[in-house]
Amino acid sequence: MVPNLGNKTSSTQNIPTWNSGEKGSPRKRHLSSRIPLKALSLIFTSLCIGFVVGNRQKVVQRANTGGTRASGQRSVEEAGGGPHGSDGFADIVPANDTLSTVLVDKGSEHRFVRDCSGLRSFSFVDRVRGTNVTDLVSILTSMEENRKPIATRVQVSGVPCAGEDVCCVRRFWFRFGSTDVEVFRQVLQDHYLKILYPFSSSEYAQGGIKNILDAGANAGFSTYMLRMLFPDATIVSVEPDPVNFKILERNTKELGNVHLVHGGLWNESGNIKLVGDHGDWGRVFQKVEEGGSRAFSVADLQEMHGIGSFDLVKLDIEGAESIIFGPEADTSWLNRTKLCIIEVHDFFGGYFGVSEHGETSRRVDSALMGTPSDMVKLSDNEHTVYLTQSLLDLVLHE
Repeated sequence: MVPNLGNKTSSTQNIPTWNSGEKGSPRKRHLSSRIPLKALSLIFTSLCIGFVVGNRQKVVQRANTGGTRASGQRSVEEAGGGPHGSDGFADIVPANDTLSTVLVDKGSEHRFVRDCSGLRSFSFVDRVRGTNVTDLVSILTSMEENRKPIATRVQVSGVPCAGEDVCCVRRFWFRFGSTDVEVFRQVLQDHYLKILYPFSSSEYAQGGIKNILDAGANAGFSTYMLRMLFPDATIVSVEPDPVNFKILERNTKELGNVHLVHGGLWNESGNIKLVGDHGDWGRVFQKVEEGGSRAFSVADLQEMHGIGSFDLVKLDIEGAESIIFGPEADTSWLNRTKLCIIEVHDFFGGYFGVSEHGETSRRVDSALMGTPSDMVKLSDNEHTVYLTQSLLDLVLHE
């Protein structure tokens, strides 16, 4: 959930340099004496025009072949002509920008965006002592984190709701001095998961998406939205941080058919501990022999809840996706997944012993694009989305 500080890899061009010698060198004086200044100016202008025209042709060529690639994303030919990069994983597959835009636009037309994006009223349910500030957001973000109590209930109007009433009034728990308000704004006010909205109205999606995994559920706002989008689905929400988990429990208490798991998602069962604290929305965990929080594989979670497969998987696990989709991980559970939305954290790769320059993205690509299902890759700048071609076709032709 940490704001994207560098998910996309960057590439630097090797610009050839011309060593003309030190100032006043014979070579430099000889060259300048033979070529008039006006001629040099004409040559320079011609080169600039040629560069612009050449790049324009490249842009047109890319547009005719399905759009441009994101910065740092290389084709198979650029990677060396093979299907895999130097680390053995498939090279980064460019997202289909055209289809991504279509889905985001369809999501923007959803009733949750259309009817529940206006001004909201916030009011404290419990009395907050020690302050005369009336603005809720100012109170929640300015109060020190270790105050008592650490959280308070807030009544919010204009919240997306399932059923006949598109918007309603709901009570949520927020912590003082935390990122809870920002996460709430992302999910329920800025419609952070908007690219998923078209699937909520799809007849196939409603019938086909029966089981959902929300890994990295944080304070519960994403779980709430997934429940509103898919009211009949079973949701398993996983959160390793103990304080986050307490707020998750409170914010999902009234939601039916939601199963909470205090632990983290990993490639196998075990234990994990906190190793990187980037705020309540950016806690990084690593595996340990004992202590800490429990870790579960996807297979563990399916067995715990009697679920054959997760149809929709949402992952926001602060870099642990490099482990979930690592070379030794069992990713067979993906074979029956219809829709996977991931916030990829390449910039946390160092915690897991992988390169911060795209290796996590390559691991995710290798696992998702290598399933028997015909997966399509999309992006909304915050998330990378993988879905089956059949599900995409159904939504696009509604």
